[in-house]
Amino acid sequence: MRLAAQIENDEHVDSKSLIGLHVDLFVDDVRQPLTYGSLGIGKDREDAINTAVSEWAMAVGEPLLRALGAKTGEQPEQIGQFLIYRGPAGIRGSDHVAWSSEKDKKLLHHLDAFVHGLEHSPGELHSISLMIAVRPDGKTEGECRIDGAISTSLLKAVQSFSWRQDGLNYLFKEFYVVRRQ
Repeated sequence: MRLAAQIENDEHVDSKSLIGLHVDLFVDDVRQPLTYGSLGIGKDREDAINTAVSEWAMAVGEPLLRALGAKTGEQPEQIGQFLIYRGPAGIRGSDHVAWSSEKDKKLLHHLDAFVHGLEHSPGELHSISLMIAVRPDGKTEGECRIDGAISTSLLKAVQSFSWRQDGLNYLFKEFYVVRRQ
């Protein structure tokens, strides 16, 4: 396994440094569909890079290691012939959003059809990535990807999920590593 990280954005805004990091995963020199980008914000360039790497490690690294056999105590979900390894739900913009493992399971099973759709795709590893802005009225917008490709049908399915309508504005992010059994 080999990771290839590339800085895509390197900017200064006000007194902060911003780094956009793009990470590809290769297994036996074959690129896997687990590409993910993360954003690091820090007091200087090095701090921003460290933040971007940490963001990637939490979102992708954790579920990837579990998919590759690391024992963490958390069992994967099974949908059809696939085991699903969830990264932690990332919520930004509000400290008052309650997110539970039960809600995580409901969201994943709301996406069953997309996991089943991977049965026709070659390869052992796949990914599903969600980035959703939830508005105070519960309406959503965002970007969803399957194997790194933007999927408007996945976004529509995610938008039909029951998001909180409690006047909060927040960003929800989640990454799934999907492994064929």
